[in-house]
Amino acid sequence: MEGERVTDPETVDPCQSCFCQKGELICEGEPCATSTTRAYQRDKYPCKKTGWTPWMNSPYQVGGDYELLEDLRLFQVYSEYCGTDNITKIECRVVGSKKSIKAARQYATCDLPKGLVCNDREQTSGMCQDYEIRVYCQCKAEPVISPSTTPLIITEVVTVVELPSECTAPGWTFWMNSNKPDEIGDDESIGELRKKYVFCPESEIEKVECRVASTKSSYEFSKDQNVQCSKEGLICKNSGRGDFSTCADYEVRFYCKCADTACHFPRGMEKDYISGQEVSVSSFRSPSTLGNKARLNGNSAWSAEYLSTDQWIQVDLQELQDVTGVITQGSPLQPEWVTAYKVSYSRDNVAFSVVKYARWR
Repeated sequence: MEGERVTDPETVDPCQSCFCQKGELICEGEPCATSTTRAYQRDKYPCKKTGWTPWMNSPYQVGGDYELLEDLRLFQVYSEYCGTDNITKIECRVVGSKKSIKAARQYATCDLPKGLVCNDREQTSGMCQDYEIRVYCQCKAEPVISPSTTPLIITEVVTVVELPSECTAPGWTFWMNSNKPDEIGDDESIGELRKKYVFCPESEIEKVECRVASTKSSYEFSKDQNVQCSKEGLICKNSGRGDFSTCADYEVRFYCKCADTACHFPRGMEKDYISGQEVSVSSFRSPSTLGNKARLNGNSAWSAEYLSTDQWIQVDLQELQDVTGVITQGSPLQPEWVTAYKVSYSRDNVAFSVVKYARWR
């Protein structure tokens, strides 16, 4: 769209400001790293040390958080250990809280050889958290060959790891995009998606949605003529596209109905998957009894300031989820507990409905 800022790291350098202008991509500012620098770090830099590098964090970019290994600022840190050829592992976490991407309940990719990519537009909160990364450098030991023995032939064994099928909670998965369109088309089938994402097995997929990644519009409104969207994923072939040369870039999500949803998938009030910012209360007695202290099986508790029936605690799940039960505990510090309460729910945080006919145990 004319004048729209482009932030996709697959298209533009995150260190530059790029806009659409009269059908062209106009970029301002210096790139993170030039092609000369990238070639140098890949081909010329020796591996000096085996082990994990320090945690690295580049400045936040408009549109998301991008911790890319091609960024010169990150390269200056990890090059003290090795170049990209010797990087074998990567870890990503939130700055400060040290939560993983999953624990932070955000959609981001953390993989080699790229690094971390988090787009604001893909988050339910509208903004990525600030992430940091570190990489593991593996320096290859030179084989020692005795003159009196036959030279040792060393071969490299490559193992392909298939990500597991796992239903972590009933509901929609994140939007997933495993491939970019090529000379054949765009393949977002389950087999391709599982190379990059973990989601429920095929037997627990109830629904599927497919859309164009750039416009967020349904695949049904695209100009592609040979595109199929089913519980097996999406396939688009260039051959049926008419006057257009390649398929659009698509993304897919599935609705997973886990086989057994009763009490087997806690939402995170015990394990801190639900952050303190997502918990609000009507009142609290002291800073040590805030709403974020209401953790199951912990050593703290929420205590209201007033002893009345109009006190409440609210948890924002960030998106629509199936909830099958609520568990409460008394304070582990004082002989305090609630004897009766009601459970309400809301889709918009404005209109609330009380759960009726609940079974209490």
